Amino acid sequence: MPMTGTRPQPLLLVLLLITVSSANVEVEAGIMETATNLPRANYWMSSVWTGEAAYIFGGNVCDDTSCDGHILRYDPGTGDITTMTATLPTLTYAASAVWTGDAAYVFGGTGCAEDPNGDIVCNDLDTIVRYDPADDDVALMNATLPTINRMMGAVWSGEAAYIFGGYGDTARLDTIVRYDPATDNVTVMETTLPTPAYAMSAVWNGEAAYIYGGRGATGYLDTILRYEPRTDTLTILEATLPNPNIGMAAVWSGQAAYLFGGHDGGAYQDSIFRHDPTTTTVTTMTSRLLVPSYLMSAVWNGDAAYVFGGYGCPASTCQALDTILQYDPQRPGAPPDVTAVPGDGIGEIVLTWSAPDAEVHPITGYTIYRGNGPEGLKAIADVDADTTRYLDGGLVPTLTYHYHVVAHNTGGYSSRPSETASAEASLVPRGPMPGDDRSSAFSQHVPVGL
Repeated sequence: MPMTGTRPQPLLLVLLLITVSSANVEVEAGIMETATNLPRANYWMSSVWTGEAAYIFGGNVCDDTSCDGHILRYDPGTGDITTMTATLPTLTYAASAVWTGDAAYVFGGTGCAEDPNGDIVCNDLDTIVRYDPADDDVALMNATLPTINRMMGAVWSGEAAYIFGGYGDTARLDTIVRYDPATDNVTVMETTLPTPAYAMSAVWNGEAAYIYGGRGATGYLDTILRYEPRTDTLTILEATLPNPNIGMAAVWSGQAAYLFGGHDGGAYQDSIFRHDPTTTTVTTMTSRLLVPSYLMSAVWNGDAAYVFGGYGCPASTCQALDTILQYDPQRPGAPPDVTAVPGDGIGEIVLTWSAPDAEVHPITGYTIYRGNGPEGLKAIADVDADTTRYLDGGLVPTLTYHYHVVAHNTGGYSSRPSETASAEASLVPRGPMPGDDRSSAFSQHVPVGL
């Protein structure tokens, strides 16, 4: 299907559909790929969390068979993803969205529609669209943005939506715009951004909006801004991002902001940053995205962040992504590098593992599980955080035993089980092997069998 008109983009992007495994895969601390994928690879979507589900709006997905302003519903509890009957007025990407408690509002973006000749024509938008998930109803509001706009940051303050910067008709914007759904009224605030910028990310922490990075007149930004609507004041914080960045997905967890991926002007990013406004610190988390990417969308559901799609480079080729990632900063990662080998003595097995990434809370210890098969393992021992080796004795010689390890942290959270390792209990003493140090093993001899 031919494409005509102007379809502006900040960087050259090529849309390729990919298929990603739907299996649950634990990858480092707190990061996993969910069992659900987006219906199509997609990026530049906007999304909100309603308290029951995530709703994902539009995105830069338009192929030879269809081009629509789809709305998706994702339920993390069941893993179900549903394409809603209602659609946006046009295929819309690079928009921003907020949830007010009653409805979602989608601001601006680039809209594409099919003309009478069957061509897809794209133009930037100044529209405000209301979506009510209870009725699956879309309405175009009477109010419009002061100018066509895309790639802006937006937050909901509890009273109004605030929209920061963006890219207008021909230039970056420095405006802060207030939208009140109750009156369907748009106001341009007196305060402006320090520099015209677009592709920034924003969160609301209950008191103020925090605006991260973006692309300004002089290049990519590493700034963090704080905006207080009650006084219409903006502050440039001393804290900065670890590197200049655009196109990050951002969520507020109730304690801190988490920023995912991005692009620093030279490469796609797989980093996860944590910004705590109470301590003014920015931390680079040990977890990484599965693929360096940007232009994702994300929501926080009260327990974890869910990151949708994006544009990234899983290998030598960069492409749109169809993944839904879950990130839980509270939970430790599953212990990696789990191995089981016969022990030195009769009826022994030595289990070893590595300490997982701790993320927010330090590791306090591990629970070791054992079974005669890979399923239905039972806890047999608890060891402290300094122990990454366990000697299991009193086993039936030559019988195969299966193990996995679960980590615990100071926040009271436990990891998912590690990968399962298995070995045959030793039949005859073999003597110490290179690297063995029986004095460092936490040894517990248990009755024969389970």
